[in-house]
Amino acid sequence: METRKLIRWYGSGLALLAIVLLGAALRLYRIGAQSFWLDEAVSVVHAAQPAGELLRQLATTDIDPPLYGLLLHFWLHLGDSEATIRLLSALCSLATIPVLYLLGRRIGSPRLGLLAALILAVSPFHVQYAQEARMYALLTLSATLSIYFLVCLLTDPRAAADPIGAGLAGWRRRRGVATDLSWLGYVLFTAATPLVHVTALVLPLAINLFVLGGWLAVRAGPRRLAFLFTDRQSPGTWAGSARFLRNWLMAQGGVLLLLAAWVPLQLGGYARVSAAFWLPAPTPLTVLSAWWQMSSAFAPKQWPFLLAIPVLFPALAALGALSWRARPQWPLLWAVLIGSLFGAELVASLRHPVFLARTLIWASIPYYLLIAAGLLHLRRPGWAMAGLAALLLINGTSLYAYYTGYQKEPWREVAAYIAGQADAGDVILVSPPYLRTPLDFYLARHALPTPEEEISTQTIAQLPALIAGHDRVWLAYGHDSVADRRHRVPAALGQQLHLARERPFGELRVFEYVR
Repeated sequence: METRKLIRWYGSGLALLAIVLLGAALRLYRIGAQSFWLDEAVSVVHAAQPAGELLRQLATTDIDPPLYGLLLHFWLHLGDSEATIRLLSALCSLATIPVLYLLGRRIGSPRLGLLAALILAVSPFHVQYAQEARMYALLTLSATLSIYFLVCLLTDPRAAADPIGAGLAGWRRRRGVATDLSWLGYVLFTAATPLVHVTALVLPLAINLFVLGGWLAVRAGPRRLAFLFTDRQSPGTWAGSARFLRNWLMAQGGVLLLLAAWVPLQLGGYARVSAAFWLPAPTPLTVLSAWWQMSSAFAPKQWPFLLAIPVLFPALAALGALSWRARPQWPLLWAVLIGSLFGAELVASLRHPVFLARTLIWASIPYYLLIAAGLLHLRRPGWAMAGLAALLLINGTSLYAYYTGYQKEPWREVAAYIAGQADAGDVILVSPPYLRTPLDFYLARHALPTPEEEISTQTIAQLPALIAGHDRVWLAYGHDSVADRRHRVPAALGQQLHLARERPFGELRVFEYVR
């Protein structure tokens, strides 16, 4: 019997290693092929500042929490190439794969963990943000660790029997140490997640909604409601336990203490800049698009994908929820996490639109667990293999579309073009002004002495003064669908100068004007 367990253990380990290697190959392939787009350049430029100035700027003029910026600040000591900088995100995304395996194994079996890890490894949605110098891969890792330690506590009888610290106090006897480490891990990562992205404030709120609601349901609610929070395989653990409630409230105090210094500054910064958010109000199509990206981003919007994705993924997730009939607390927990995040962003968008698929990325973790459970619950092995093959085929096609068709803003090419053509007596205009950050980042590699100026639809009246004394003017122009729908800036330049050349770079354009 022990030999069989050992064989199964080694088999699961080798399978997980193969999945991690597959995930690494997908995340590292062409990771530095494209230049940084606007948001990536902003992250890198901010992180390059001294740590104190970075924190001051994030607290007063930006809405990004500090954790990713600080990590990137120290990571930049390794180099400033696109591949090196993005490697931080790739490693965070890669580390999430074994954590998801452990989570699936804890609530189900090694097979559930391996299937969920495989779905994450080949997810085009996660591969995309593993190759981006932004905080979303770190956000997913931190949220997954928080959920994992939460599940450890909900399945550990000692969490409801011993006070926090009892295990570490008697560590020489090795009793309860794992429980205390789970409490510590839960507090640290639940507090860390909102310090990666402000929308993750939903995570501790959703967790408390589930845990406190479940505790009250078992303690004082009707029997039918209490059933939702029971576990036939490990009854009598956390729900309704007075000791667990005391431990839980103490842990929440730790989370609040860790968040207390930054969250008020974060919410103040959000209030200052929220009026300038550029996002349109979400619609049902916006929500469906976010779900589509979570399922298989970059999948072609054509048959058979328009049929397969809306049918296969929801059907497997629903089947996965049904597979936990004897353990209803798990699909309920996943529903609370996913529904709270989607609902919070939709409600917040009633005032200022903030709904973005990438900020929902950590909700994909319980979603993939449901899909994996659905695959395992298929009655016949042939059906399970067919379902997995279809999922891999869809994601493989989507990954091919991502690698061959997805185009970031090519600021590296824009800067190289201008640097190769401009002279010292020229002037470079940038519109809208915020696009100066990525252009400056890449022009710095060319040591171009040409002065730069910012121009927008609000400052067109300053145009004669900006171009005075220059026989040639360059305009780096983009985001016109948001910032200059009537193309007023190029038109104003065309009235005073002759358009000699226009060069497109994807959705960006470079205009050359002469007198």
